[in-house]
Amino acid sequence: MTDKELNSLGRIMAGVLRHFPEKLGVMIDGHGWIDISEFVESIGVSRSGFHWIRNHHIEAIALSDPKGRYQIDGGMVRATYGHTIDVNLDDLPPAEIDEFF
Repeated sequence: MTDKELNSLGRIMAGVLRHFPEKLGVMIDGHGWIDISEFVESIGVSRSGFHWIRNHHIEAIALSDPKGRYQIDGGMVRATYGHTIDVNLDDLPPAEIDEFF
């Protein structure tokens, strides 16, 4: 992945997981989670130039994000803060809650 692709994919992830899941036609559950495979498929279909995206790309961005913006659990991903959509983050691990609030 080039730096440009990495930056673009990171922006898509943050935007969809925090603000506008409807732009990709995906459903986020009440705690902000989305299935990574569904997310990857929706990005590949809806964004030209992202047909190459695979689950490991989402996982790599989420796990390496220096600001801790994402959480992965059991094939699901979510943003950990900064939402403008209604999500319940009460189940975040305590260390993550303290860091962001």
